[in-house]
Amino acid sequence: MFELIPELLVYLFAVYGMLSLIISIIESFPKRKKSSNIDVKLVILIKNQQDNVEGIVKTILSGETARDIVSNGKLYIVDMGSEDETLKILKKLKNNHDMIEVFNRDEKELIFEEIKAN
Repeated sequence: MFELIPELLVYLFAVYGMLSLIISIIESFPKRKKSSNIDVKLVILIKNQQDNVEGIVKTILSGETARDIVSNGKLYIVDMGSEDETLKILKKLKNNHDMIEVFNRDEKELIFEEIKAN
């Protein structure tokens, strides 16, 4: 009888250890919270950033907070009169990502109409 007690304790500790391990693994997975505030819009003003614009946009789209905001709406980018290839790069990005809306300097007021419509 007394020989069974140490064996029983070992089994109990083993089960406890396994449950603790499983719970730790499950808790280590990131929990995504879906943003319920669809009234938040992300607008970026940019000028003469042909060397950086693609990286900037991809970084914003890959970030968790921005992705939650953009997933409920659109990412609005306004080119403020770039004299380089920034606008051309932005239009290429727009073709690859449906969530991006690109406006030039003269169209910047259209953002408010676009936001009201959504």
